[in-house]
Amino acid sequence: MPVESAADRASFFSTSEFAELALFTPAGGSGSVCTIIYDRGQGQNRMAVGEASASGAERSAWINADEVEAVVRGARLVVPVDENGDALTGAETLEVIGEPKLDDTGFMWAADLVLVD
Repeated sequence: MPVESAADRASFFSTSEFAELALFTPAGGSGSVCTIIYDRGQGQNRMAVGEASASGAERSAWINADEVEAVVRGARLVVPVDENGDALTGAETLEVIGEPKLDDTGFMWAADLVLVD
């Protein structure tokens, strides 16, 4: 049983503390604003050799499970956005890769991301 209260989760995902607003769009669905903890990473993780290429996670995010019921491969995030879901200057568009995981408490989704060109 989780020891965090709803108030604890709300403070963790507070945009005045750690979180940022993002526009979450499931594959084939419509977008909605959510709060995330965004790790911009330390660099790019892509490789191209001749005609072959590979891509690994470039960024990661923890997505508030109270706001996003399910996160699956192919979903998109636009970070940062305002409260209306409008992209701000310098916003990044990212795609979820791999298999997102819901933490043991059901509090947040952990997702690996790649930048969308």
